[in-house]
Amino acid sequence: MNIDIIHCDSCGSTNVLHEPKRTARNESHFTMSQFIEKHKQPQMQYDVYLYTYYILLCKDCGHRLEYHV
Repeated sequence: MNIDIIHCDSCGSTNVLHEPKRTARNESHFTMSQFIEKHKQPQMQYDVYLYTYYILLCKDCGHRLEYHV
């Protein structure tokens, strides 16, 4: 079992938080009839790449980096 210990680029601390970035949710409001009509329509979907965004945050000095995979 490998354990990754992350050191801060700025201060060298190992008190680094690694977590997925929270994104805002888009809300759409429909009446029941509108919802049914919307889903009756044929929908085309293209192939897309889905990325997961992460945050690295040093809890000691506040240095922050973001990345995606």
